[in-house]
Amino acid sequence: MKVVYRDAAAREYLDALDWYEERQPGLGQAFRRAVRQAERRLSEFPESAPYVDRDFRGCLIRRFPYQLVYRVEDDVIRVYAVFHCAQDPDQLRSQLEGQ
Repeated sequence: MKVVYRDAAAREYLDALDWYEERQPGLGQAFRRAVRQAERRLSEFPESAPYVDRDFRGCLIRRFPYQLVYRVEDDVIRVYAVFHCAQDPDQLRSQLEGQ
């Protein structure tokens, strides 16, 4: 299955990538590789991650405190958030409301 990011999730991903790269050169690229690995895992096993809210699942990103919050829609995996695990889960819920 193909992984597709909503605009807000794509911005969150790029912001996190930039943040890591600014902290330590090369760390942003390590984050990118970890996200790509998570995407491959989801493509192969789209229903393997646990539910985090209603019909949204959360796939943890190895080595980094983030998760891809997504749901399977027809023939795509749509990512709604690239969520930092230390954030308040209520913030995620409000972000997902109406989706």
